Amino acid sequence: SLKAYNYFKDIKATNFQISAGLALSEALQTNRQLKASQDIIEEILPLALSNGLLEEAANIYKIRSNISEQLGQSSKALSSYKSFLAIKDSLNLQAQLNTSLVLENEYQSARRENEIALLKAEDQILKLELQQRRTTILILVFVLAITLALGTYIYVNQRKKSKLRSDLLTSEINELRLQIKQLIDYRPEQSSIAIDQLNKALNNPLSDREFEVLQLALTDKNNGEIAEVLFVSTNTVKY
Repeated sequence: SLKAYNYFKDIKATNFQISAGLALSEALQTNRQLKASQDIIEEILPLALSNGLLEEAANIYKIRSNISEQLGQSSKALSSYKSFLAIKDSLNLQAQLNTSLVLENEYQSARRENEIALLKAEDQILKLELQQRRTTILILVFVLAITLALGTYIYVNQRKKSKLRSDLLTSEINELRLQIKQLIDYRPEQSSIAIDQLNKALNNPLSDREFEVLQLALTDKNNGEIAEVLFVSTNTVKY
């Protein structure tokens, strides 16, 4: 142990020197070489303190207190023991602080994880709401397209029916005109015969004036033109 201690001392390996010194001090105490053990302790104590090795320093102070007590150095033994307690209290406080820091770090880490989870949940909710809006818009567009298509179909169908009715009415009117023209040959000498034949075919016989209006209407004249020819009002021609 002495050789190891001197070796580490020569190469200035402080930590190893302190460990070797503690082992050597313990061996010397076992051999009742208390003064030599105390000298080693006194040599390694400043090394531990200057390098901030508080655990080793506390252990050294405790050993120093025991040796001093055995050597009858009560004052030194007491001060060494107080230093031991002071370092232990400091180490315990530091341990508590470290524990508090660890707990604080764990709390902050858990808090950040919760915040991240909350942000992810909110983001997922926003995505779902956006998807729902898109789906609603697509449904509305589809319904609108169907409504427009149906409305267009109904409009076109009504126009076709209306045109068909108009064409049918025009055809009936043309057919009626043709029948009337066939009935009336426009020869003045036979006009009385024609009106008699026409009145026989009607439930309400026509007057001479009405017959004149009918003859002019068959020439494709409008109501105004017929009114000018007959010197009557347009309302008279209509009714």
